[in-house]
Amino acid sequence: GTGGISIQSRTAADFKMAFTAGESGANFFTVKSGTVFISPTPLGLKSATSNTTLYLQSGSAGQVIELIYWQ
Repeated sequence: GTGGISIQSRTAADFKMAFTAGESGANFFTVKSGTVFISPTPLGLKSATSNTTLYLQSGSAGQVIELIYWQ
């Protein structure tokens, strides 16, 4: 599984992320423009299929998100 992530926007815009499909905007975590989110503890993302999906939302078209993960 994935131990942790580091994620940021390459462009100057906020974005939101969640680990569950169908979540409303209120259940997403906002990453503010100019900041980097680094998971504070191991995420322990494991499932029966060994796949984990990260869902992203943005109000800006063409936004580039950079992601680094580790096990």
